[in-house]
Amino acid sequence: MRTPRRLWSSGFVVAIGLLAMYPALAQQKTQPPAAARRAEIPGHRFPDDDVHMVPTGKIKIYESTFNEFVDRIQPLRLEGHYFFKAGFIPVCDDDWKADVDQLRFRITPGHVKICGRVHATWCHVPFDASVSTSANVTYSSTQHAILVSVNSTDIQPEFHIPGYTVPLPIHINVAPALSLPPIPVTTAVFSFETARGPESLFLTPTQIQLAKRDGYLELRADVDLR
Repeated sequence: MRTPRRLWSSGFVVAIGLLAMYPALAQQKTQPPAAARRAEIPGHRFPDDDVHMVPTGKIKIYESTFNEFVDRIQPLRLEGHYFFKAGFIPVCDDDWKADVDQLRFRITPGHVKICGRVHATWCHVPFDASVSTSANVTYSSTQHAILVSVNSTDIQPEFHIPGYTVPLPIHINVAPALSLPPIPVTTAVFSFETARGPESLFLTPTQIQLAKRDGYLELRADVDLR
C-alpha cells in the first residue's frame, strides 16, 4: 500500500477555528485597556492589561476533512503473483491485484467508522467485499493534539475456480495507510494593523474537551488572549 500523506489541513482547521470563534477580539485589542485608561500613568503596566480569558467556545472539525485525506491516498493497491495447484495438478499460475477504494469516515456521537470496498482479480476471476472498521479519537493534553488511531482489518480475498475455492495468501489491513499524525491544537496568531502600528493576538486554547457529533468532531475550550 502507498504511504499516506500527512493530514496538515486538520491542524489549519483548528487554528482557523480559534480565530473564527472570536471575530470581535481584534477590535477590542485596538483600544487601550480600561485599567490603563483609568490610571493614565505613562509607561505603567497592569497585570490584566495583556491577558484576557475568553468564555468557552466551540471548534468543529468536519468528517469531510478526513475524507479529503483518504481521497488523496486511495485506491490502496496490493499486487503479487500466486501459483496454486491441487496435489500435482496446476490450477492457476497468474498475477493478482487488490484495490481498496470508496473509503469514507463517518462520525456519529457513538462511533467513528470507516467504510470502503475491496476489489481483487486473479486468473480473470473477480472478488469484491466491503471494508468496515472503526477509529478511536481522543484529545491528548500532554501532546496538545487530537489523536486518531484506526483499528485493523483482516480481509483475505477468496476466488471460486471450478472445483476449487482458493484464498490468496494475503490479508488486507487498511489501518497502517489510514494512520494519521497528531492533529495539533496550538496557539493561533492573528496579525493586524492599528493606528499605533502592527498588533498581534495570540489565542491559546485551554481546558479542551472533545466530543463526537453527527458529522463532525467538536472541541470545547476556553481561550487565553494575549
